[in-house]
Amino acid sequence: MSFINILDMEKRDILECLINHYTDGNKARFAAKIGVKPQTINTWLSRNSFDVDMIYAKCEGVSAEFLLSGTGEMERIKVATEKKVTNAEIMQLCRKLADNYHEIDMTMAKLVSMINTLK
Repeated sequence: MSFINILDMEKRDILECLINHYTDGNKARFAAKIGVKPQTINTWLSRNSFDVDMIYAKCEGVSAEFLLSGTGEMERIKVATEKKVTNAEIMQLCRKLADNYHEIDMTMAKLVSMINTLK
C-alpha cells in the first residue's frame, strides 16, 4: 500500500498516482480501465480535475480519503474474510484437541507419580 503524506495534493497529482498504481503509468490503459477515452485523461490532467465518482467505482480498493484529498492510504484497508469451516473440519479439530489434552493428562500423571516417588 502506498501512504501519501503530502497535504493538499493537486487533483492532477492524485490522478497521476492512480495511473501509476493501477496501470504502471499507462494513461491509455487507465482510460480503458475506467471506461473513458484517453483524451479524457489528458483533459482531466490539464484542467486539474477528474470524475471522482467514476474513478471510485472503477478502481477497486481506492480510498475515498485519498481520492478526495490526496492524503492517507491510496487503498482501503482490506478486511480479512473468514474461511467457512465445515462441521467435519470442526469435529476433526475437536478430536485433535481431545487427543492433545489426553496426552497432556498422561504426561501430568507420570510427573505426579515421579514427584511422589521423590518424597
